[in-house]
Amino acid sequence: TTDDLFETAVEAAQKKGYVKQGDITVITAGVPLGVSGTTNMLKVQVVGHILANGEGINKQKIRGRLCVCHSKEDLVKEYQPGDIVVTQDTDNTMLNQLKTASGIVIEKGSLDAHAVTVGLSLDIPVLLNVKNATDILKTGVFVTLDCENGVIVAD
Repeated sequence: TTDDLFETAVEAAQKKGYVKQGDITVITAGVPLGVSGTTNMLKVQVVGHILANGEGINKQKIRGRLCVCHSKEDLVKEYQPGDIVVTQDTDNTMLNQLKTASGIVIEKGSLDAHAVTVGLSLDIPVLLNVKNATDILKTGVFVTLDCENGVIVAD
C-alpha cells in the first residue's frame, strides 16, 4: 500500500541519517505504484511516532519517563525524580516534585502559566496546550519531549 511505502521510505531515510525523529518530510509518489510518470500524490509526514503535540517554550529536547497526574495525589504517589510530569496545569503545591522533574507537559497554558515560570527557572523543557495529554499519555512510558518541534515522540 502507499502507507507502507511511505513508512518504509521514511524509516530508510532515518536509518541513513537524512532525517530524525520529529522532522517533517515531504514525500511524492505515483499511483499506481511502479509506473513511471504517474506522480500524482504528495504527503507531508512527521518522522516518528508522535503521541501528542503542543507549544514548546524553549528548544530543549530530552528523553524520559512520563508521570501522568490526574490529581496532586497522583503526583505524590507516582512521581519518580527525573520524570516528565504530565498534568492539566501546575501550581506551587507541586514544587517539590517539579524541582527534580526533567520536563513538564500541561494541557492548558499560556506564556504566563505557572509551568512556564517553573520551567524557565529550572531550565527544563515545557510543552503547553497538549490537548488531552492526561488521557493520551501513560505513566511509565519512555518518550522524547521535543520542545523545538512541539512534539512528544514514542521511543
